[in-house]
Amino acid sequence: MEIGITAAHAYHLKYWGKWEHLFQKKTSLNQYLWNGYEPFFHIMKKEKISFLYFGNSFCQYELPSVEEVKEAIHFCDEHELQLVILTPPVTDYGIEKILNIIKRFDGKDGPAVVVNDFGAAEALIRNQYKGELIWGRVLDKTIRELRMTDLEQEMYYSPKGKEYMFTLASTAEYYTSVLKNYKVVRLQTDCSKTEFKENNKLYYDYIFPTEYVTTGRMCMYRIAGQDTDNKYLLNDSCKRLCRGQKQFLTKPIDYLKLDKQGNRIRELQMVRKGNTLFTLHAVMGEIAEKNRLIIDMGFLF
Repeated sequence: MEIGITAAHAYHLKYWGKWEHLFQKKTSLNQYLWNGYEPFFHIMKKEKISFLYFGNSFCQYELPSVEEVKEAIHFCDEHELQLVILTPPVTDYGIEKILNIIKRFDGKDGPAVVVNDFGAAEALIRNQYKGELIWGRVLDKTIRELRMTDLEQEMYYSPKGKEYMFTLASTAEYYTSVLKNYKVVRLQTDCSKTEFKENNKLYYDYIFPTEYVTTGRMCMYRIAGQDTDNKYLLNDSCKRLCRGQKQFLTKPIDYLKLDKQGNRIRELQMVRKGNTLFTLHAVMGEIAEKNRLIIDMGFLF
């Protein structure tokens, strides 16, 4: 099993191997993050890291600059890592940023690019980009609703519905035909408390410990920084008020729910970061040798 780590910006790389420094403040949010990430700190100390996934999977305004990508390339050369570029859902503004990044690889095999947008995939193909395309986690249409408690899921889903929910979308015949059209053989999926059925003809990047619940181009941080007339325009304007900000959200559980140690779980816990809502899962199931474990360190900033 190969291992990769994510980073969204060049300054994140300064914390390489020093991740614990991010948890010095004693807050309920930091405790939640520590509980989710601690098992993976041990993995990073023991195992070889082979990949740096650099960029952003959710927000086009947080794509790294060309200069930051140059820094990431230098960092990968120093640490014997393979670079993978992460890209989010985009408008024309985001596609232009992605194309500016890949221009530096013209005429040679560039790094693999994770795409979370069909338009981005088409743009890369039309520009004859020679690097591998990886299907991103936003394009994994497996059903998830982590704001529902176990009891609410039991009440809402039939047994057949639960089976459907616990099967990866990439096992569907039509989905695999789309992947084939784009010559995609590797795709990303979030970690989960659920054991999903895989498509054994594909390669997977399993992202831990973050699992996204919902995302969108509309972002309350971006809206907060806009004039009334411009709040819902998908232009290139964003004041990036989300940087360094996370919201810790909870939902009470009003029935008896216990963890594996017999301790009562009193609430669902989630984090809003930018335009996306996440939850954390620290328990990792078995990952096949051909697949990758991707530790989402970029989420911590």
